[in-house]
Amino acid sequence: MISKKEKEWIKRNVISGVATKEDFPSMKDDEVLPFIAVPNMPQPDGTTKAFSIEEIMEALGK
Repeated sequence: MISKKEKEWIKRNVISGVATKEDFPSMKDDEVLPFIAVPNMPQPDGTTKAFSIEEIMEALGK
């Protein structure tokens, strides 16, 4: 379970898009691959926190 503060941070910093043949030449011409990415969250002590897929999906309400 992640905190409300972490959920809000994920929502503000999530990146989404689609990859295409331009990104991956082995893909078919009309094929697309959706993705989301979240950078590691900086912590007050100078470290960073990485989030699991489950935590990201929870934050995004999926």
